[in-house]
This record gives sequence, structure tokens and C-alpha cells, in this order.
Amino acid sequence: MPLPQTTHSTYADYLTWDTEQKYELFDGVAVMQARPSIQHQNIEGALLQQLRNFLDGKPCRVFAEIEVLLPNHANQSADDVSTVYVPDLAVICDPNKLCEQYCFGAPTVVMEILSPSTAKADRLVKLNRYQQAGVPEYWIVSPQEQNATVFVLENGLYRTVAVYTKEDTAAKVFTLIGCELDLMHVFE
Repeated sequence: MPLPQTTHSTYADYLTWDTEQKYELFDGVAVMQARPSIQHQNIEGALLQQLRNFLDGKPCRVFAEIEVLLPNHANQSADDVSTVYVPDLAVICDPNKLCEQYCFGAPTVVMEILSPSTAKADRLVKLNRYQQAGVPEYWIVSPQEQNATVFVLENGLYRTVAVYTKEDTAAKVFTLIGCELDLMHVFE
């Protein structure tokens, strides 16, 4: 079934799309996502491996490209949600948010790896929506600049708490006590 040309789609609509393409829903608008480059996949894999190693035996879990449904209000059903992101990495510490295929509500940490086609959305649209949804920590990882900008939620607003470079071998994940990432291995 081709994508509908409606002005407002929900997760229920999203589930009916039979397509090889990857989509996200930005407040009801379907946005096609480009396939990640080799560099992007290498960075994602290195971050995923380090996070998995750190979280082994702990209650939090990390996922690559899990659907994250961000409801507009507490009683909204998954089918009616019109914002569905598929972040590169999401750490989820509340098992009640995990359903068979998705995370319902704000993950604990979200990491987006920039690509030319997503940079503007990741830096503006998603940053504001993750902030509004209450995601405690948001990382924007730039392969081009070989750095990671970390935002932590304080009193409902994101504050930049760190900008790490490829030389940082102990980049702190602020909401995961004791978690430090070796960015030298991420950007190699």
C-alpha cells in the first residue's frame, strides 16, 4: 500500500504502510529517512557495543532503531500517537515503557547520529520534541565534526552539559551513573 497523502497520520496508519523505506512521524507528517552510511553504522555499532557492555546485568536496556512513540497526553493510546521517532540509539530504564515493537514514552537517553539529510531535524525538531517529552539526556553525535553534544534536562529545558571530541576516552553519560564512553573507538 502506498503512503497516504493525508495531512495527519498516526501510529495506527504507520503500521499499515507496506514499504521498504524507513519513516518517522513528525507530529502526524510522514518523513522518509535515508539509509545510514557506513560511517554512521560504524559509529552506531561502537556506541551500541559500549552501552551494552556497561548495561549488562543492569535494569536499563539499549536499543538501536527502536520505534519511540511520544504521546501528547497521559491517556493517549499508541494507535493515536502522531509522533513516532526511530532514534539511532535509545536507552530505556523503565521496562513498563517497552511493548512488543516500541517504546511508549520518553527513553532515558536518546542518541542521534547526524547525517546530511537529518541534521536540521535532529538539532531542532527532535531536540525540542525530546525536551517536551521529558527525555532526560539527548546526545547529538556528529560524524563530520567528530564530536558529541550532550543535553541534560533541567527544570524542563535542555542544557548543554558537554561537547566531547574524538580524543575523549571517558565521555560521561550523565543519567547512567558510572557510564563513560570511549569516543576514540567510536570515531576511529
